[in-house]
Amino acid sequence: MAQLPGLILLFLLASLVATAGAIPAAWRPELAVAGVFVTTVALTGSGLSLGVAQLRRAGPRPLLLGAVLWVAVAASSPAVQALTGQL
Repeated sequence: MAQLPGLILLFLLASLVATAGAIPAAWRPELAVAGVFVTTVALTGSGLSLGVAQLRRAGPRPLLLGAVLWVAVAASSPAVQALTGQL
């Protein structure tokens, strides 16, 4: 069985705590800013650790997959928001 990265486990824990209502509403704006910051730092760290040689070895398939997933998320997000009345 593959081991889950710590970041995924922390995300799941934070989701459970938020769903349980244990986070005061006054904290939410600050936590949202902190979440964006932490996500940006994590993605930046991933990008900076990737070398051009690794990209060449991987070939175009991962980039194509990323592009397809980006389009899928970009198309489905407004659809879900419209269906839930959030748009």
